Amino acid sequence: MIKNIILVAVGGGIGSVFRYLIGYSNIFPNTKMHLSTLAANLIGCFVIGFLSTYFLNKINHDHLSLLFITGFCGGFTTFSSFALENQKMMQTNQSFDSFIYIILSVVVGIALVFAGQKLAQMLA
Repeated sequence: MIKNIILVAVGGGIGSVFRYLIGYSNIFPNTKMHLSTLAANLIGCFVIGFLSTYFLNKINHDHLSLLFITGFCGGFTTFSSFALENQKMMQTNQSFDSFIYIILSVVVGIALVFAGQKLAQMLA
């Protein structure tokens, strides 16, 4: 169990540094959209899709999966996990559940950001 936690922590730390570097590099200056976040999310989706299939079909190694999928991709972007979970639901004929999950995650997630901001303003 401790080894698994260390693997996730190391991978997450590396993923977080890579995510920071994408934003810090300012490769998308003077844009209204958060293109560095979009880039991280899309790169993360590709990486988690590749790794989840590669590890499942070629290697089947739990430690590498924890390091790279749970750790690195989780630290780089949780959006990639969100996308993989939805893809798996769609693949197993749970499209309605996937649709509900997407709507709840996006709409309720944004609403909770506003709620958190309002609460912080009230307490400040």
